Amino acid sequence: MPEPRTARHSVVQASSLHKIEARNQIALFLIALLLVSCSTGRTKLAYTDSSANNWPTQRANPANTGHVASSIINQPYTVLWTVKTGGVAASEPVVRDGLIFFAGLDRRFEVYDLVTGDRRFRKRFDGPVLGVIPGDSTIGVLVDQVERRYFTYDLRTARETGNFKVASVSAPPRSLSDSTIVLGTWHGHVFSYTHDGREIWHTECEGPVMSAPAIVGSVVYVASGRSIFALGARDGSKIWEHGVSGAIEGGPAVGDQVYFGAIDSFATAIKTSDGELAWTTRLAGGVFAAPAIGENLVYFVSNDGTLTALNKRDGTIQWTYNTGAVANHSPTLCGDLLLVTSRQATVSMLLAATGERLWSDSTLSAQAMTSPVVIGDRILLTDSRRLLICLAPASLSPLATPSE
Repeated sequence: MPEPRTARHSVVQASSLHKIEARNQIALFLIALLLVSCSTGRTKLAYTDSSANNWPTQRANPANTGHVASSIINQPYTVLWTVKTGGVAASEPVVRDGLIFFAGLDRRFEVYDLVTGDRRFRKRFDGPVLGVIPGDSTIGVLVDQVERRYFTYDLRTARETGNFKVASVSAPPRSLSDSTIVLGTWHGHVFSYTHDGREIWHTECEGPVMSAPAIVGSVVYVASGRSIFALGARDGSKIWEHGVSGAIEGGPAVGDQVYFGAIDSFATAIKTSDGELAWTTRLAGGVFAAPAIGENLVYFVSNDGTLTALNKRDGTIQWTYNTGAVANHSPTLCGDLLLVTSRQATVSMLLAATGERLWSDSTLSAQAMTSPVVIGDRILLTDSRRLLICLAPASLSPLATPSE
């Protein structure tokens, strides 16, 4: 006997409902899978290799010495990878545990993989990104001009965790402690803030602060206008002040003494204890960058293209090297080897003791925009055509160039 129409309809309807439910379950599964994939992608920003060497702040360390214990070797280097960034570098890239943190004048903050050059994160702001501070669990990003804010991001998710307004900042930020930062302004003020934006202290100095302060122990050394100031890290109190005849744009490097150069072509050393003059030496051109400090010598570059090694004790000139073009970015000292760039679009390796050139590489497509950054046996360079370049010993096989 034929099944009643209503019964057949019920069976078909039930079958359709089962199919719809199955499709919904599949859709929910795919959505869940996508969310997991996205979450996994976000966690890729987290540090991946805790054993890697680091360049965690401007000039390699808080003292601004530009001196690293490195495994770069005396042999030709070749390109391991290059990547086109979003814009010209605003400050040296910083590196921590396998990640490169890039601050751009084009208003972008970007993160790249040190090994492959692959971009892991990008964020666009409304003003130039002056500098980045990678921490244990957060990333601090300083943005000037339109936004004039300091942003913090969770390292694992790359999600913003907070931001606060800052003054008209003129130089990259510096970590004062695990929970505080110090910033210099165009108007000669130095501020200390907690990471959540609470002002701890601020001190009025002399003129624009054009470089990150140096920090050694409980003292902050700031180049402001034509003077070097020593400030107490706890309260910003002025310990001493030393003035010179020319503006100081490159900032101080601090070792056994405070070393700095000025745009009127003088290199100077002063005592850390009281700021009294130790020596001063006239160079061939104006100095716009911090020096690098070695065991016996201190190395200055000047805008006539000369790299000059001075005796730390009395400032006498030991040797000079002509880079062939204007040199306004600090040299980098790696053990007994020295790296220097200029507007000639080359990077050169020299013997630090004698200035003998070991090799030069013309990998840069245009003039260098930052000092050489050294991590292990790798050298990072940036140029005015927005390239971020990683060099490695020629004995290593180059990787493919990452996509933009």
